[in-house]
Amino acid sequence: MIKPKVCFFLVFLCYISLLQGCSVWNKDEMIPSYIHISGFKLQTKTDNSQGTNDHDIKDAWVYIDGKLIGVFELPATIPILQEGKKSIVVFGGIKKNGSVGDRVIYPFYQGFSDTVSLIPEKIDTITPIINYKQGAKFSWLEDFEDQSISMESFGTGTTVDTLLITTNPTEVYKYDGGASRFSGLVDFRNSPGIFFHANISPIEIPRNTNVYLEVNYKSDVSVQFGFLAVSGFAEEVPVLLAFQTANWKKVYISLTEDINVAQYRNAKIKIFVKATSATAAGNVRIFFDNFKLVHF
Repeated sequence: MIKPKVCFFLVFLCYISLLQGCSVWNKDEMIPSYIHISGFKLQTKTDNSQGTNDHDIKDAWVYIDGKLIGVFELPATIPILQEGKKSIVVFGGIKKNGSVGDRVIYPFYQGFSDTVSLIPEKIDTITPIINYKQGAKFSWLEDFEDQSISMESFGTGTTVDTLLITTNPTEVYKYDGGASRFSGLVDFRNSPGIFFHANISPIEIPRNTNVYLEVNYKSDVSVQFGFLAVSGFAEEVPVLLAFQTANWKKVYISLTEDINVAQYRNAKIKIFVKATSATAAGNVRIFFDNFKLVHF
């Protein structure tokens, strides 16, 4: 049996050891420096050959001296357990096919590079300014700003065969009276129906490379995006069913996996959009803007 005085002494020794351990730990603990990133800025060519500078970069992939620090949803204040001058590279991350569970670096955006001076407890704010990578090709752009439409009705089952252009400021995507004055509109006119439109001209796309479709949309019904593989006849290849949304949304749709399938190797493609309204109640409408077909 341990006597009370001996027991107290053992507890006291444990307490002292604990304090010493905490003291050493605090002494050796690094104080982080911080980098704050609220968002990215995308710069596109002024000749409009790359379309709008609109983007929906959700994440920052941050590298310090070539090593990945982490992936951070924006806006983010990022702790870094380093100090002094460091090389930083930040890549823009997106939700591939609009999926929260599939967040990737967008392959067509160039990374932002800089040198930062990391000081413990200090916050360094940066705004990554990026461009499309050199070599990115834009085989199809449609922003409706020339008041013409490069799509047409397709399919024998189509009942809503018109894609209109709206000039209503409350309907146009980010209307500014200048560079953004027009958007595409599908109006079901209070009737059930099927809308199906595709590119007027087939597009030749290289294989074994990344291919994405960028588009802004707002819709009262779900919208099917995909492509027609045109080789003697047109085969419909659905890629993404985008759900209805009351607000404008930008999606990055990866065609890479489907377009590189062996059976479509020699086919040209047409991008299509398809939607069905099953109701006559309410005015069902869909809005589109800033289509971009991008690849290397």
